[in-house]
Amino acid sequence: AKFAAPDRPVINFNGDGGFLFNAQEFSTAVHYNLPLVTVIMNNGIWGSEKAYQRYAFDERYVGADVTNPRFDKYAEIFGGVGFYVERPEDIGNALEEALNCGKPSIIEIPTDPDEMPRPARLAEVKAPPQG
Repeated sequence: AKFAAPDRPVINFNGDGGFLFNAQEFSTAVHYNLPLVTVIMNNGIWGSEKAYQRYAFDERYVGADVTNPRFDKYAEIFGGVGFYVERPEDIGNALEEALNCGKPSIIEIPTDPDEMPRPARLAEVKAPPQG
């Protein structure tokens, strides 16, 4: 998105597990000096998998916890800028700093792993209207 619209701010929102699927792309952003912002909500779990195991398998968990690095430090190791935000009232300042730093950045926000939505069952998912 930043290649296509270099003058527009780009903010990428991820969970920790989702970010780890493509974490290496942060080095690409640094290599090409793409000042995008990645916000990572870090709850230390594979959220959708753990939610399904909670509700469908009576809280019998297998492979749903994640061991993470400090993502703010991950950004710094690659030459970007990292922010670690523990208080909700500090998110706005971190976002403003990240948008204005001129480098790829990561804002890590630790979140409660017990706060997860109840997943929809396949039978509850409705197809969009055709036409």
